Formats: sequence, C-alpha cells, structure tokens
Amino acid sequence: MEYGMNTTLKIHMIDLHTDILESIEFIFKQENKNEAPAIKYEVWTNGQESDRVYTLDDDLEYFYIPFTKEETFDFVPGKKFFVDARIHYTDTFDNPKVPVVPIMMDTGLFGKVDEE
Repeated sequence: MEYGMNTTLKIHMIDLHTDILESIEFIFKQENKNEAPAIKYEVWTNGQESDRVYTLDDDLEYFYIPFTKEETFDFVPGKKFFVDARIHYTDTFDNPKVPVVPIMMDTGLFGKVDEE
C-alpha cells in the first residue's frame, strides 16, 4: 500500500464456507501483538451492503477494503503493518484461525522504504 494515497486493499480469502458465513472482522495494527491497538477496524457482514468492506463476486473469495489518504497517515511509512481477519460462522463455536498477514506501507514514489 502507498502512504498518502487513496487506495483499496484486495484480500483473497480461500475455503470459506459461504453457506454458513456470518461475518469477517478485519483488524489492522502497526504491530503483530494482541495488545497492540487497532488502527483500522472494519466488519463485513453477509447479506449487508457496505462501502467500507465489500465483495464483487458471489463466491466471496475477494474482499475489498478502501483506505482514504488520511487513513494511511495513521500507519508508519516504510514499515510493515498487519491485518488480522476473524471469520465468524453462524451456529458454531468452531471459527477458523486465520494467519496474521504483514503488509508494507510504502512511502510513495520518491520516498525511501526501510527494509526491516
């Protein structure tokens, strides 16, 4: 993602049981720690339209989360941030664990990116 730019993050989710899928929480943090504060939090709920998290396919494989230019300023440029997706199914306590994924916040076309 590019710091200081309006952008939409595309997240590919595989093997979702779409017939019993209730919702997915998307939690964005600067650090990969449970106690780290959420910088951005969005919820997609099956059957409800939203402009904050949406999908364009009936298979529910790709989810799109828009970021405004101002929202990108909440992250540290040139550093990784993390997205934690929490999947919730109806009538079950067996919600799957999804790995936390790192994403690089690029400093932009002319900025220097720290490789840490």
